[in-house]
Amino acid sequence: ALLRVDLLGDDAAVTAAREWLGTDPRIADVLGGTASSDGAVRIEASFDGPPEAQADLLRAMVGAGHRVVGFSQATSDLEEIFLKVTGQSDEEAAA
Repeated sequence: ALLRVDLLGDDAAVTAAREWLGTDPRIADVLGGTASSDGAVRIEASFDGPPEAQADLLRAMVGAGHRVVGFSQATSDLEEIFLKVTGQSDEEAAA
């Protein structure tokens, strides 16, 4: 799964979070560092594990002092396009 993690912090904090994620054996790649208009920086990581493991990763990341403000599993590009075209939210599409 591709995880999207939105963080608050300066470049050093984002680099530290990327390095921290890279030490997890379930993480294959850590990508990105794209700043958004609200001041958060999005990084993406390839993660191999069930939802419970994702929750554990989030808990550990926050516990390690990283300022996580968003954490989600990325949808496929085709699914994202469909949701935008139909105007549905992720919750509506899952129903």
